[in-house]
Amino acid sequence: MTKLFAILIFMVSFLALETESTITISEYSCLNSSTFTLNSTYEANLRLLLQSLPSHTNSSNGFFDTNMSMGEPNDAEAVYGRFLCRGDVTKEVCLECVKAASVSIKEKCPMVKAAILWYDECMLQYSNRNFFPATDEVPILESYNRRNVNQPTDFMRLLEKTLKQLITRAAKRSDKKYASKEAPVKGYRGATLYTFAQCRPDLSAAHCEDCLQNVISILLTKQTGKSGGRILRSSCFARFGISPFYTVEKKRHFSSRLTIGITSATLAVGLLCVMLWFTLKRERSKRNNVEEDLIVGSKISELHSLQFDVGTIEAATDYFSNRNKLGEGGFGPVYRGTLPCGGKIAAKRLSQSSKQGVREFKNEVELVAKLQHRNLVRLLGFAMEREETILVYEYVPNGSLDQLLFGLRLSLHLL
Repeated sequence: MTKLFAILIFMVSFLALETESTITISEYSCLNSSTFTLNSTYEANLRLLLQSLPSHTNSSNGFFDTNMSMGEPNDAEAVYGRFLCRGDVTKEVCLECVKAASVSIKEKCPMVKAAILWYDECMLQYSNRNFFPATDEVPILESYNRRNVNQPTDFMRLLEKTLKQLITRAAKRSDKKYASKEAPVKGYRGATLYTFAQCRPDLSAAHCEDCLQNVISILLTKQTGKSGGRILRSSCFARFGISPFYTVEKKRHFSSRLTIGITSATLAVGLLCVMLWFTLKRERSKRNNVEEDLIVGSKISELHSLQFDVGTIEAATDYFSNRNKLGEGGFGPVYRGTLPCGGKIAAKRLSQSSKQGVREFKNEVELVAKLQHRNLVRLLGFAMEREETILVYEYVPNGSLDQLLFGLRLSLHLL
């Protein structure tokens, strides 16, 4: 009964975290070399614009274009701005994303008069020139996963077919011009291909189709068997991956039913939480097996279920930002992070000067993973890729990771 109660408490916390969104930056571009000076009229107008954009997320359909100056009409110091939120996100997530983008765009492109920044959930753009309804040819931003699939020819054929089905569906929508589609990847033990395409809602159906035809053509031409990628234009974008990155329809229905269950009966909440916990555990194991078949690269067979993608850890810690740094020990620095699912972690990054080899690291991971004690911080997994070697622990806010590992004066030396 005690264990069941603990599981229920954990799952309630998990559900609360699930409503939080992890905003992840994807690409940005400082569009020209024209700059403004400190304390100028343009800087004041830009500050007012970026402060005002988030307030329009509640009343808009996920898109807002100023089409007017924050200063006087036809003023040389006028500034124009707009945002576009991904079609499937809620207004709350849209607001959170636009707020974050309004801050980050100034950090990424300081003193520049025109810039665009893409997060996973939204796009924000400003310029000293007025925007027009027609599609923008530039900039075209792109990014691809480092990992490859084993059978690129079959995968590319499926990707092309699935992406092209999104073009007309997205263009014909009258409110938010977006479409998504999932397709099973045959021969890979239940793997799924996820695709998503979207236009700005102010575009006509014809302009939307032309824009998506263009970005999808680029995506199919430039990507060679990658397990994920995206092409981004301020008018439209397309993206694909083998892991879900948008709200799948069936999950949305499930979330609604779960909300009703929570409000109707506490007992039902407990039962659903337990069922959900076992389901997530089974799905995670299945996903690990799928990616082991799909993805080419080095494998640690005995520890595969504990292995994280270095890119995931980088995104979770904001690329090992100093503001997320918890401390530093003999092994290396420790960073606080948030996974895409909302889970909090402490990532311990092996110092480049460490003399510990790969074999010794693997042996220690195997040992620590088997240890279970109420006074030990639980090891969630590890990451070994490129030049990075990282241990991932559960994050305990009441004290640093270094204190938890060594402050108890245990005889066992973990690292």
